[in-house]
Amino acid sequence: LSPSTLLGYEKIFKRHWIPWFGERAIGDVLPSEIAAKIGEATTSRKSYNNVLSQGRIVFALAVKDGAIAENPATKVEFLEIQHPEPDPFELEEVDLILPKLAERWGPEVADYYEFAFFTGMRPNEQIEIKWMDVDLRKQTVRVSRGKVLNTVKDTKTYEARTVELHSRAYA
Repeated sequence: LSPSTLLGYEKIFKRHWIPWFGERAIGDVLPSEIAAKIGEATTSRKSYNNVLSQGRIVFALAVKDGAIAENPATKVEFLEIQHPEPDPFELEEVDLILPKLAERWGPEVADYYEFAFFTGMRPNEQIEIKWMDVDLRKQTVRVSRGKVLNTVKDTKTYEARTVELHSRAYA
């Protein structure tokens, strides 16, 4: 797992699971207790699901080890989440944003964001681009890794891809 993922897991365990059940025998934890604790501690459906997901991992390991017969966290259902539609900036908005960035932080920062706007690359991928990934003749960039917390890792989807450069990203 990536360092950022591990850090997120650690935060969830320290903030929720250990205070709730750290002193209890793992076989004594009930699904109803899990649901109640998560429901009391979280304020959004996404947070609820994230906390539940991490707890399921621990209980699954306990099942594999033979410490418990079944995973009580699997009896707690994930909450439905409505994912918002992408809402990219309109071209007119981009053309208002970039000059302000250049004015305040310099042309390099504006260039960085112009490239981001017109490639759609994730920030962790963009900061890890190497010249060997760029094909100026074909006007493409090969995306195969990202950098998170100073650690180079695979892309989020674990699939490399080639991004065709829009004329503004190419510039």
